[in-house]
Amino acid sequence: ETPSVPTGPITIYVSVNGNPVKMSGKPKYVFVDVFNYINFDLSKPQGVIVTTINGHDANYMEELHDKDIIELYSIASGSSGNCIYVGSDTTHLLVDTGISMKRTEEGLNAIDISLRDMDGILITHEHSDHICGLGVISRKYHIPIYATERTISAIKACSSLGNMDEELFHPIKADDSFVIKDIKCNPMRTSHDAADPVAYRFKSDNKQVAI
Repeated sequence: ETPSVPTGPITIYVSVNGNPVKMSGKPKYVFVDVFNYINFDLSKPQGVIVTTINGHDANYMEELHDKDIIELYSIASGSSGNCIYVGSDTTHLLVDTGISMKRTEEGLNAIDISLRDMDGILITHEHSDHICGLGVISRKYHIPIYATERTISAIKACSSLGNMDEELFHPIKADDSFVIKDIKCNPMRTSHDAADPVAYRFKSDNKQVAI
């Protein structure tokens, strides 16, 4: 059944790194995270959080409905490393591990979560600022790794990561959704200078977010 779309102004709260951002007075909002930075601009005509990937307009937009709450914790974002936590009450995921294990653990500890709690690591692409911590983290915590087949091949070819358990790798396909506990994950093909890059859209109950 297609959900009803509000025609008048609505109010939503977006929580980023624990800080609420209130958006009110517009009939529609868009939330999309980005590969290399998060850019908030509530002055746009529709009160959107700007949808850009590497400086280009993106199409990964999700409608939000009145009183929806989306939570996202960006541990690191930028050319020095990318690592984002997405989770529900029962499921905990990392998108990319482009920083050290120590820095990742410190970021998670700040929201009372540990690497031991992670149910999966989802990789967008194989550039070092997205995977440099993957080898150390996988060897210590044995967290399942989800990525496209060509991205997995590129990861395995990266000698700086060291050896990783083959059983940890779970190949996925762009546009083929999969479920990790109570979170539905939808990989979406993107344009980037990598083997087979994807973005991810997550859904749990009535909450959705795209990275």
